[in-house]
Amino acid sequence: PDSLEGTKDEKAYYDKATKIVLRVMDDPKAGFSKATGEYLLDQVGFGTSGVEIVKDDKTKVRFTPWGVSHMVIDEGVDGQVDTVYIETKTNVQKLVKNYGYENVSEKTRKEFDEGKYDIEKTLLVAIEPRLDAIVGKSGNKNMPIESMHIEKAEKHLLKESGFEEMPIKVTRFTKLLDEVYGRSLSMDA
Repeated sequence: PDSLEGTKDEKAYYDKATKIVLRVMDDPKAGFSKATGEYLLDQVGFGTSGVEIVKDDKTKVRFTPWGVSHMVIDEGVDGQVDTVYIETKTNVQKLVKNYGYENVSEKTRKEFDEGKYDIEKTLLVAIEPRLDAIVGKSGNKNMPIESMHIEKAEKHLLKESGFEEMPIKVTRFTKLLDEVYGRSLSMDA
C-alpha cells in the first residue's frame, strides 16, 4: 500500500488491542509495574533477568520477575534462552494450598496433617524444550516447552505442564559470544 495508515478496520483492531493490553498491564494484581521494576534493577546490577508472563485465573495475566539469585539459564543453538530452572523457598502450607493435598509428597502430607505448616521446602521449577513431543498430539503435556514443578528434597513431581512458547522472557544486558549470562554496566564499573 501507498499509505502506512491502514484501513479503518485495521485501525479499529489495533485500537482495541492496545486498550486491552494497557488494561491488563495497568491491573495492580497482575504485577506488571513491580515485575518490570525488579527486572530493570537486576539488568543494571547483574546483566541477566527475566519476566514470567502467564495466564492467571484472577487477573487474566500475571507478571513475575526472576533474577539470577533464583534462576539458572541455558540457551539453545540459536543463542536464545530456552531453558530456565528456578529455585525458591516455600513452606508446607503454601505447597498444599498451591498444588493440592493429593499432589504433594507423602512426607509433606504427613507434616501438613501434624500441623507443621511452617516447615521450609525448596521448590524447583524446570522450564525447557520438550524433547519427546509427539507431532499432532494435543494437550499441555505435549507442548513444545515443558514445565515441571518439583519438591526438591523429596524429588517429588508436583505438577507437569507445558507452554506453546517460553513463558519467561530472559534478557542479557550485554554478553560475549561464548557466554550464557549477561554482563551489566555495574559489573564493568
